[in-house]
Amino acid sequence: MGRRGVPESVTSDNAATFKAGEKVLLDLAAKRSENGEVLSFMANNGICWHYITPHSPWKGAFYERLIQMVKHAFYKAVGRRILSREELETLLVEIEGVLNSRPLTYQGTDMEEEMVIRPIDFIQRGILLDLELGMTKEDDEEYLPPFERNSIRTKIQAIASIKSTWDIAESFWTTWSTKYLLNLKDTFALKQGRTTNRAPRIGELVFIVEEDLPRNAWLMGRIVTVIPGTTDKSGRFP
Repeated sequence: MGRRGVPESVTSDNAATFKAGEKVLLDLAAKRSENGEVLSFMANNGICWHYITPHSPWKGAFYERLIQMVKHAFYKAVGRRILSREELETLLVEIEGVLNSRPLTYQGTDMEEEMVIRPIDFIQRGILLDLELGMTKEDDEEYLPPFERNSIRTKIQAIASIKSTWDIAESFWTTWSTKYLLNLKDTFALKQGRTTNRAPRIGELVFIVEEDLPRNAWLMGRIVTVIPGTTDKSGRFP
């Protein structure tokens, strides 16, 4: 609640730790709310704990798949590195920012042409999650006073420390985005097939296929004209 505000509900599986956690929280709330303030707060804000159906592994398949992809990309990005607690906490928050700032809609050539919707905008609209990391120029220390030398060294060390987790987050994004897009493609293919009777429409968004580039580097375009073919079906390639 301290970061995202009051949730309407909490959804989890039936793990013993989650059930025990719910009981502990409710017991603490009951003991500390002799005047009913805590329970009243929870009731008025609609906080409710939901469990998926027991012994139903197919429940929650959508978000479980997303969690699996995040874990896979995280383990691959970190590799054999041993992170301190502070580095791990920083990295997890940066990964959260990476996932929540990805564009969900088309980005035009004019940045101010239309607003690009991101996941974070559903909670905190317009919030800035990216910050340019400025690098410090390495001046010749022989021509600097002692206090300036120490200041520059401290700044360089601080930036290097921040950049180390940023590099891991960038590696995470490369792995996760590729796997995420491939999953979307496979899911669409199962429902759609390789052909469709539905014709492309002017104004729709498409990927511009370039054989020399990886799929995640393909540009996005908007259909401005449609040239009819000899059949009524539209093909999807590759």
